[in-house]
Amino acid sequence: VLTSFVSSAPNDYFDVDIDRNIERKKFTGAYVQDKNLGKYVALLSVVSSVLTSLVIGGFTGFCIFSITVLSILYSVPPFRFKGRAPLDSICNGLGAFFVFSLGVGLAGGGFNNVISGAYWFSLIVVGIHGITAIPDMKQDRKENLRTLPILLGKRLTIAVTQVFILAAIIFEQFSYLTTLFLSTMFLSLFILYKDWNEIKMNYILLLGIIYFVFYFVVYTGT
Repeated sequence: VLTSFVSSAPNDYFDVDIDRNIERKKFTGAYVQDKNLGKYVALLSVVSSVLTSLVIGGFTGFCIFSITVLSILYSVPPFRFKGRAPLDSICNGLGAFFVFSLGVGLAGGGFNNVISGAYWFSLIVVGIHGITAIPDMKQDRKENLRTLPILLGKRLTIAVTQVFILAAIIFEQFSYLTTLFLSTMFLSLFILYKDWNEIKMNYILLLGIIYFVFYFVVYTGT
């Protein structure tokens, strides 16, 4: 819960004006509607996360602190890596790695116990983050943000992600279930090359999230 808040609250607060102009945000209400409250939630999430990392210490504390720092670098001016591709996607990839590593730390492990698959999945997250920014390209341009799809273009962003996925499948000996999941993800991304409108693009990305959750539930059950 703590890492979820510190990963999203600062970004939601500093994106409040952008999110209010994005159609899907208006439809779902998934944006900060009380800016003053959003500010205090963001500040509290950062303070709580830093204090928790100092109290816990060790590898676990280091992971929590790293996630907090990455969130600040990604969202908060003057850093605001969100608008400085490819730093935006790299921040998300590193964040995914430290979330994975946090689980290792809580289980009593250290950096050397982090499996190699975590590196591949973090690399894939770099590309996936770029893809999720595709529907917001129009609004991001208005705000002078340079996200990965704005830097590379929509199709090249998708292609880079597919390269990451394919390399992971080839070079990492995943379980049969994970290999199947990544293979279907690789093939499914071809759908995104078509010029979908924003609403259909969001529905496709939502289906991708549902598929990931399904994979995660099945994986943990096995």
